[in-house]
Parts: sequence; structure tokens; C-alpha cells
Amino acid sequence: MPRKQQFSLFDIPTPEPLHFQPQFPDAFDDQNPTATAERDDKDRHLLALDLATKTGWATWNSSGVKSFATSVKPSTVKRIGKTVTNKRLVKLFKWLRMMVDQEGIQVISFEMPFIYHQKKRKPNFTGFEMVGVLKYFCEIHNIRLVGYHISHIKKFATGKGNARKEEMASTAVARYGVMPDDHNEADALHLYHLTIEDQKLK
Repeated sequence: MPRKQQFSLFDIPTPEPLHFQPQFPDAFDDQNPTATAERDDKDRHLLALDLATKTGWATWNSSGVKSFATSVKPSTVKRIGKTVTNKRLVKLFKWLRMMVDQEGIQVISFEMPFIYHQKKRKPNFTGFEMVGVLKYFCEIHNIRLVGYHISHIKKFATGKGNARKEEMASTAVARYGVMPDDHNEADALHLYHLTIEDQKLK
């Protein structure tokens, strides 16, 4: 009786990716001047983000606020015997993919979150979860990621590292001729121009 042929998991072919092909070359490495020189109008491929439940964003020709609010309250997640799926991070990932596809984004800058909420006095879990999704997205799609502290952004915008939200908004109107919907959009506008100057994207 012939022996049955044995198969290994390594014999199973790997399926082709559905959309993006993960790549990890040094395409956006600061030490790679050739790759940097090949990109034209680099400021047009930049997306600036003030990550939060209401995320402020800015590109070369538009800006706004994207809400990733969820109807699931934190208290409901802690109920014993009840599983609740929070879609905030899924929404963020899908929105990032849409922005990259539409705008040809190659560089993303973001405002680094505080470890603790200033008013709520509790760990900023949401902020760091969203940063984790952003970093994962950028790694698998080969997008350069740059982070800035809020005091750095405020000092660039107003000359003071402790500027108030109202000052950030009024400075955005005076500098860029844009009336932001709220302080999140104002921060993203300032962050966009800070990144262009700091990363020499112009």
C-alpha cells in the first residue's frame, strides 16, 4: 500500500496582498538624498494630524476636523460577560488609507499626545492607541512619520510654548487666511507649515 504523502505548512503558497504591498526600503530615509531629490512638490504629499476623538488635519489644499467618536462608552466595555467592539481605531485606519489614496500622501506629521489628560487627570489611552494605529499604518505603507510636541507647535505658531487655543486659532486666520472650525484644525494647520519648514519639504 503506497504511503500517504505528507504536507507541511510551508508548502502552502502565500496569497497575494489585496491592495498594498508592504515594503521597507529606505525610500524616505533622511540619509538617502537620492530618494529625497526624486520627489517633486514634496509639500503636496504631506498630511498633518492632531490626533484625538475629533482629529484636526491639514494638507496642501484643504483642512478640517474628522470625528472618530464612538457610541460605546468606556464603562460599557468593562461589563462582565459583555463584549463590545470599539470601531474608533478601525475608522482611523480606513480614513488614513482613503487620504493616502486620494492625496498621494508620502509624509505624515502628528502632534504627540500627553501621557495624561490635563483636565481629566487620567492616562490618555485613546491618544496612544491612535498613535499606535498611525505608526502601524505608516510602516506597512512605507510612509515617513514625524512627531512634534505641542509646545513646539505652539512656539512655531505664536512664539510662545504655552499659547492658548484661542491664540492658535486667531494666528491661523492671520497667517494662512483660514478660519478653522476649532482648535484641532488650527493645530493641524500650524503643524503642517511647521513640518514643511523643519523637514525642508518646500
